[in-house]
Amino acid sequence: VLASAERPEVRMAAGRALAALGPAGARALLSELARRDPDTAAAALRGLAGSGRRDLVPEIRAVLSDSEDPEVRRTAIKALGSLGGPEAAALLAAKLFQARDAGERLALVEALADAADPASQDLLETTLEGGEDPAIRSAAARGLAAAIGPRAVGPLESALAREASPLARYQIVTSLAATGDAGARASLEGSLASDAEPDVRAEAARSLGLLGDSTATSALRAALSSDPNPAVRAQAARAMATLGDRSGARLLLPDLSDPEVSVRAGAIEALWEITGESLPYDPEAPEGEREAAAGEWRRALEGSGGG
Repeated sequence: VLASAERPEVRMAAGRALAALGPAGARALLSELARRDPDTAAAALRGLAGSGRRDLVPEIRAVLSDSEDPEVRRTAIKALGSLGGPEAAALLAAKLFQARDAGERLALVEALADAADPASQDLLETTLEGGEDPAIRSAAARGLAAAIGPRAVGPLESALAREASPLARYQIVTSLAATGDAGARASLEGSLASDAEPDVRAEAARSLGLLGDSTATSALRAALSSDPNPAVRAQAARAMATLGDRSGARLLLPDLSDPEVSVRAGAIEALWEITGESLPYDPEAPEGEREAAAGEWRRALEGSGGG
């Protein structure tokens, strides 16, 4: 079935059945599959990844050592990250120094992040500081937050201060929120106020809401009042609502009259989400219809005190 099924979900089910055979059977089958059909071997490994069978780490190690196929190797790496545990994390760390190319290095760091083993802290910090690829540094940031929680705030803040890549800054901001530590609030507020990239500022706003510290409301209100990007403003209003303050909804009303349909669409989606109101508004309707609907929204929010 694993070798011949065309549907991916059938191959996945066969892979899980393979895992149930135990280490000896899995090792023999995987070695055979890796030699004859790399695509089938990759499907088997995906099944193993979802099996929860950490006792199969040695079998996956053997496939990773034996196979020359890049897809099989990457899938084996991902399987190790999904299974997790100290043995898998130690193997991934060792393989990181033997990575064959940048793609494999990225796969290894992402798997280390998935494994979330506290023993990987030093390696992840070093990768966050010196990884040559923004995607690798992003994966290291995610891994630090998952592995050590609040203790990752310091290294993440240092990385955020020196990071030039918007991609990596975005992930560092996300990771700061994932630590769950209110001590990350000041750095997130700094990114919201001053990062050059709107996507990073919007993510900082979202992250402040997730962090759950209501003292961030003033920084969010400032962004809602002054940020030039409508997506950032909408996200700031959402974050304020997450923190229990829905008054920011009123500050989104002018965006319902913006000449850009994408701005109008973002504003109404945020208003529906924040207020729970079901008042109609079609961002693509003729101007007269839009303005009439926006007027209904203004009256509703004025009557409710903001949301």
